[in-house]
Amino acid sequence: AKTNELTLKRERLRNQAYFAEKMAELLTIVVRSLAGVDHKSAEVISVSDLLLAAADLSITPEDFDRIRKNPEVCTVLKELAVSDEDMMYLFETLDLDGDG
Repeated sequence: AKTNELTLKRERLRNQAYFAEKMAELLTIVVRSLAGVDHKSAEVISVSDLLLAAADLSITPEDFDRIRKNPEVCTVLKELAVSDEDMMYLFETLDLDGDG
């Protein structure tokens, strides 16, 4: 039973690390896209800098639609198990207060 508990704990930690990695990847693409910077540039952005940049973002539905159609964004969202149907309504889901 203890071995199973440890295995489950490791799996949860691995899943959390994977989710954090994918969210950082997605945030990098979004921030750089909105700033007009090639997200594949060699410059590495720290997670704290990404979060600061994201906190100041206001994304229009048009911006989000353009970003959502980016093949790399689609790949990350699929890796996070976001369905095609859910991708269509993701902006409305994330922008609950309607301010972008």
